Amino acid sequence: MWEVPAIDALASEIVAAFAERGLLLYENCQWPFALSGFERLHPGSLAAPPRELRMELQPASHGLAALGDSLSHPLSLLQALVPGDAPAVDEIR
Repeated sequence: MWEVPAIDALASEIVAAFAERGLLLYENCQWPFALSGFERLHPGSLAAPPRELRMELQPASHGLAALGDSLSHPLSLLQALVPGDAPAVDEIR
C-alpha cells in the first residue's frame, strides 16, 4: 500500500470523502494509553513536555515504506505529550 504513487494525494482524497459524508476519520494508536503506566514507573517524568522523543521500531517494511508502517506511533505520542496545535518535528532518522 505504501508504494502507491502520490500517496499524499490519495490520503487527501480519503479525508475529503469522509468529510463529504460527515463521517469521523481518526487513527487508533495505542501508545498514548501507555503513558499513565510510564508515569507510574517514572513519577514526574511527564510533568513537562519532552524536548526530545526517541522511539525505536521494527516495521515489517524497509526504506521509505517503513515510514508508513511506523511513523504514526511516535507521532501519536507527540500529539499526547506536546500541548498546542502543531508540535515541531525537526529530524526523523
